[in-house]
Amino acid sequence: MDWFFGVDMAAYHLTGDNPKVTVVPDTFLGLGVERKKGGKSHDSQAYPTSDEMIEATQSQLMAERQKLKAASHRADAERQKAEQMADYLRSLGVDPDNLPKS
Repeated sequence: MDWFFGVDMAAYHLTGDNPKVTVVPDTFLGLGVERKKGGKSHDSQAYPTSDEMIEATQSQLMAERQKLKAASHRADAERQKAEQMADYLRSLGVDPDNLPKS
């Protein structure tokens, strides 16, 4: 049976009662791992560095701020339209706070 032994592994998130609990094993033994022959090893997955993660998070934060700013501008424009409509109704002698129900 082939095996793989790893040292200084990454953090693993577990499921269960508290999915925020992580496990960081010092070593890992995998049994039944396919053997790579001819000097070819298994491809390792590339994980982002902390700087890359910070940059990505900052980028996401900036995008969310831009969305929030755009939504705020739309809300202000809608409020101004509503105020203009209320002023127009008042000019016609209609109380916009007590409109008849249809």
